[in-house]
Amino acid sequence: MRLKSNPLTPEREAIFWSYVDVEPGQCWLWTRSTIQGYGQFKVDSMSRASPARTHTLAWRILIGTPPPGTTPHHNCHTPACCNPDHIEWLTAKEHRERHRPNKARCKNNHPITADTYDFKHHRCRICMADRTKRARRDGRPYANRNGQWYKKRREAA
Repeated sequence: MRLKSNPLTPEREAIFWSYVDVEPGQCWLWTRSTIQGYGQFKVDSMSRASPARTHTLAWRILIGTPPPGTTPHHNCHTPACCNPDHIEWLTAKEHRERHRPNKARCKNNHPITADTYDFKHHRCRICMADRTKRARRDGRPYANRNGQWYKKRREAA
């Protein structure tokens, strides 16, 4: 029986499962295209929309809609795994705490707090400010917060 949250047509669902190496009791590995190790699959083959993560699609097909306000966490630590038994849905805070339980400082020994660390992009704001200052001083290109690149203009002699 197809669940209401299944976004795939029966044909696309058959194609989806043909790309998953299902082994009972183990990781179900995605055998096709990945981004940073996570499987990706287009819900509609003709759509220009971004592909969906395969572990989320497998969850929606077999179990239903994920809990709102949560993100998937692989308990098996295998990004290509599509087995819903290996996925736990956590809030962003819980996810951060699982991945960085005791980390209180960045690699340059700056404290990690909500004000000094960009959790979305995984970088220390103090380190980024220092890097930008050095780039400006040395005349190298640097990016602002919006990702726009700048280069210090050299004055004509």
